[in-house]
Amino acid sequence: MEVRESKIDKKNDPEWNGEKGECLYLQLEVNDTMRVLWGSYKYLIDQVKQIDKNDLPFKTKIINEHGYVFK
Repeated sequence: MEVRESKIDKKNDPEWNGEKGECLYLQLEVNDTMRVLWGSYKYLIDQVKQIDKNDLPFKTKIINEHGYVFK
Protein backbone atom coordinates (compact mmCIF):
# COMPACT_ATOMS: atom_id res chain seq x y z
CA MET A 1 0.00 0.00 0.00
CA GLU A 2 1.34 3.39 -0.98
CA VAL A 3 -0.13 6.82 -1.74
CA ARG A 4 1.89 8.88 -4.23
CA GLU A 5 1.46 12.08 -6.20
CA SER A 6 -0.65 11.36 -9.28
CA LYS A 7 0.97 11.49 -12.71
CA ILE A 8 -2.32 12.68 -14.20
CA ASP A 9 -2.91 16.37 -14.75
CA LYS A 10 -6.47 17.41 -13.87
CA LYS A 11 -6.60 20.83 -15.53
CA ASN A 12 -10.02 20.01 -17.01
CA ASP A 13 -11.46 19.12 -13.59
CA PRO A 14 -13.65 22.01 -12.33
CA GLU A 15 -12.48 21.33 -8.75
CA TRP A 16 -8.78 21.40 -9.73
CA ASN A 17 -6.77 23.67 -7.42
CA GLY A 18 -3.53 23.65 -9.40
CA GLU A 19 -1.99 20.76 -7.47
CA LYS A 20 -1.54 17.21 -8.62
CA GLY A 21 -3.85 14.75 -6.93
CA GLU A 22 -2.98 11.54 -5.16
CA CYS A 23 -2.75 8.02 -6.54
CA LEU A 24 -3.24 4.89 -4.45
CA TYR A 25 -1.21 1.76 -5.19
CA LEU A 26 -2.75 -1.16 -3.33
CA GLN A 27 -1.87 -4.85 -3.48
CA LEU A 28 -4.80 -7.08 -2.71
CA GLU A 29 -5.86 -10.68 -2.94
CA VAL A 30 -9.04 -11.58 -4.83
CA ASN A 31 -10.12 -15.23 -4.87
CA ASP A 32 -6.57 -16.41 -4.00
CA THR A 33 -5.02 -14.27 -6.80
CA MET A 34 -2.73 -11.35 -5.98
CA ARG A 35 -3.64 -8.13 -7.82
CA VAL A 36 -2.57 -4.48 -7.78
CA LEU A 37 -5.11 -1.67 -7.88
CA TRP A 38 -4.05 1.87 -8.62
CA GLY A 39 -5.93 5.08 -9.18
CA SER A 40 -7.14 8.28 -7.60
CA TYR A 41 -9.83 6.61 -5.49
CA LYS A 42 -10.49 9.40 -2.99
CA TYR A 43 -12.54 7.28 -0.59
CA LEU A 44 -10.00 4.46 -0.50
CA ILE A 45 -7.11 6.92 -0.10
CA ASP A 46 -8.88 8.57 2.84
CA GLN A 47 -9.36 5.16 4.48
CA VAL A 48 -5.85 3.77 3.97
CA LYS A 49 -4.28 6.96 5.35
CA GLN A 50 -5.86 6.01 8.69
CA ILE A 51 -4.10 2.63 8.81
CA ASP A 52 -0.91 2.22 10.81
CA LYS A 53 1.66 0.41 8.62
CA ASN A 54 2.46 -1.79 11.64
CA ASP A 55 -1.05 -3.25 11.27
CA LEU A 56 -0.35 -4.58 7.75
CA PRO A 57 -1.36 -6.94 6.26
CA PHE A 58 -5.02 -7.08 7.24
CA LYS A 59 -8.25 -8.49 5.86
CA THR A 60 -11.12 -6.24 4.83
CA LYS A 61 -14.09 -6.06 2.54
CA ILE A 62 -14.40 -3.18 0.07
CA ILE A 63 -18.03 -2.17 -0.50
CA ASN A 64 -18.73 0.03 -3.51
CA GLU A 65 -21.39 2.50 -2.28
CA HIS A 66 -20.54 5.32 -4.68
CA GLY A 67 -21.34 3.66 -8.01
CA TYR A 68 -17.77 3.45 -9.30
CA VAL A 69 -17.01 0.64 -11.73
CA PHE A 70 -13.89 -1.37 -10.95
CA LYS A 71 -12.82 -3.62 -13.84
